Amino acid sequence: MRFIDEPRDDSGFALVEVLVALVITTLGLVAVYSALSGHFQQTANIALRQSTFAYVSSQLDATGSSATLEFGAVSGTYPNGASWRQMAFEFPAVAGAQSFPVRPVLVVIEAYDKSKKLIARVKSVQFAASPL
Repeated sequence: MRFIDEPRDDSGFALVEVLVALVITTLGLVAVYSALSGHFQQTANIALRQSTFAYVSSQLDATGSSATLEFGAVSGTYPNGASWRQMAFEFPAVAGAQSFPVRPVLVVIEAYDKSKKLIARVKSVQFAASPL
């Protein structure tokens, strides 16, 4: 039997203290997880944009070096999963202008991510051989 005047041994933690510490730790871990998750998603988006810009650049280079340039629109998908659309428009001829062996063509390349959000739009003027 214990007497009231005897000192108590309170060296441990109470159940309420343990639960409060567990809740605080859980909230901290959730905050760290959400920050890391957002960081990894943003890193993946940046990697998609960088690789898409490289594909668009090489496609534009290939378009400028091709002997024949198709007018209208063509589309496809890059190896990284981004879809693209290339459009070529001929500039209208100016009345009374001198005829040249080449004609200017406006080339527009648009790239979209998997949710069809525009990633890049590149416009360039290329020169195509004029029909004889």
